[in-house]
Amino acid sequence: MDKKLYLASQSVARGRLLKEAGFVFDVISQDADEKSCDWGMPIQKLTSHIADLKMKAVSVPSGEKEGALCWIITADSLCVDKDGRAFGKPLNHEDAVRMVRYVRNGTVAGTSFCIERRRWERSQWITEEQYIDYAQGECILDVPDDDIEWYFKKLKELSGLDYLKLAGAFSITGLGAQFMKDVSGSYTAILGLPMYELRQGLKKTKFL
Repeated sequence: MDKKLYLASQSVARGRLLKEAGFVFDVISQDADEKSCDWGMPIQKLTSHIADLKMKAVSVPSGEKEGALCWIITADSLCVDKDGRAFGKPLNHEDAVRMVRYVRNGTVAGTSFCIERRRWERSQWITEEQYIDYAQGECILDVPDDDIEWYFKKLKELSGLDYLKLAGAFSITGLGAQFMKDVSGSYTAILGLPMYELRQGLKKTKFL
């Protein structure tokens, strides 16, 4: 049976997690308007809502033949600091600096993902099943003020990560590992895609 796996995310970290886990997939686009969401919702509800919103806005290539199946993954990550303030991707450089300073006191990083199984019928994709789940982790990333500019620069050079496209403007892998003071919970949820939960979802939607 023909089946394809699509990741509707430009995230370098999410793509790397899937690739390192042995999954073969194609990256596709989505154009969801996240600004339309109620940012006062709890982190799990908000990220789940955005992951679902992204799923509704994906651009999936046409099926190659009648009955072909595809699985699509969307995801959304947010951070909540110790004062309960939620933040996603920074608006600009100054906002990124502010976020990294907050993370020194600890943050909850949560990721929701959505999986849809679709079948190509009569020249269109028909959704057969949807699965949404969430996981989170907590971490303390202690980047001193004197190192913040260097940290942002090296994230791009060494890891290919644009800090303006990262939830909380930080990464705890590679370069970031030397500033990671503490971590608990789902490590891969902090990175942007909870792999244990994702595997369960792919099994329940019959990809695995």
